[in-house]
Amino acid sequence: MANLSDLVDAGESFIPVIQDIFTIWTKGGDTGTISTAPLDNLSQLVSQANVPTDDAKGLVRAQAITALSDALTEIISQAAQSTGVSLPSETVTEINNECDALQTAFGLLAERQVFNQIVQLLPAAQVNHIKQEIADAKSAIQSRQKAAVVLSTSVDVLILAAEVAIKVAAM
Repeated sequence: MANLSDLVDAGESFIPVIQDIFTIWTKGGDTGTISTAPLDNLSQLVSQANVPTDDAKGLVRAQAITALSDALTEIISQAAQSTGVSLPSETVTEINNECDALQTAFGLLAERQVFNQIVQLLPAAQVNHIKQEIADAKSAIQSRQKAAVVLSTSVDVLILAAEVAIKVAAM
């Protein structure tokens, strides 16, 4: 059975990663110390994409939406608090759009009382795309690239994770 807790864990574990990235960006440091645990959680979820999921009450879906919304909000918060760090306006707009979409998905989820099992979480093409983004993010972190590059890649992966949460909530 696909474990949506992996999505919750990924969202929750991205927050300290984001904080580390901003600290490294502003104070210098080694990006090789950044945890890849959230990426491992996402990989685990994606590997189960075609396995039915049992979350009849939508509780884990709600936790996933909240965790990913919190992680995206943390990016904006850290950028606002950090001197010398700025996010491109397009990225801020995209993050805000994903937060709005997550809120909408949460609202839809709250309206539903009974969910059918998810037969297929994501189409194969999207699964492959997400796997590639996760691999790219992990590679960027492991190759100790600049914090700005790691943040950009992490933002891309978080946005994909938010899209997964939205799809999960809508099913």
